[in-house]
Amino acid sequence: MHNAQFHRVARLEDLLSPEQIDQVASSPLSEAQGTVLWWAQQGKLAEYEDGFFGLDVSPDKWDVNKKIARKRVIALWAAGLLRVESVGDPVGHRDLYLSRKGHAFYGLWSKARRQSLVDYAPKDNTFDLTSKHLARYPLLSKGQLFTHEQTQPATPSPTAAEPQTDPPPGHTVLLEQDSEGQCMVACACGSFFEPQPDTESAQLARHQDHLEEVEARSRG
Repeated sequence: MHNAQFHRVARLEDLLSPEQIDQVASSPLSEAQGTVLWWAQQGKLAEYEDGFFGLDVSPDKWDVNKKIARKRVIALWAAGLLRVESVGDPVGHRDLYLSRKGHAFYGLWSKARRQSLVDYAPKDNTFDLTSKHLARYPLLSKGQLFTHEQTQPATPSPTAAEPQTDPPPGHTVLLEQDSEGQCMVACACGSFFEPQPDTESAQLARHQDHLEEVEARSRG
């Protein structure tokens, strides 16, 4: 008696409302599409550079992978039934799982099929998607990436500007001495530049010649 009541409650909870039946019936799936969603639910759906695969899908053999038509997987993604997780940095492959919408839809569809309310469609459901919708998926086989997968270029850290050792070209240069008698090169624009050793020697020599010339003139 207890088991009968339990199974009766379970069957009642499993029943779909007319609205749910209409929702499932309006989005039929082919057998191949149903299989892809099953693999996604089981964590066995992935994309590599050479395509999409169902991984380890044989019930009685190890490591049997099956390649899947690219358009079939992308259509389920574009319809919002699949989500993508990137693996590796840079990206080595992607795992695809049921999205929240996919979980809800596939749960209803599976119940409806178990109750013989729906059956497999003869061909894939296109979900009224256009080629533009399908082109939004960036394929690894073409070296394309989602925005979040793209490596951002490193921002160069700011470096302190090196002090100028020579005046800018085309500026008038004057020879001046500071309070300690050190020779400096002064630009007419008001900037000061510390000359390189060879430049400083030449400037000091010319300055000494100038002083001797002035002294000679004063004696004469």
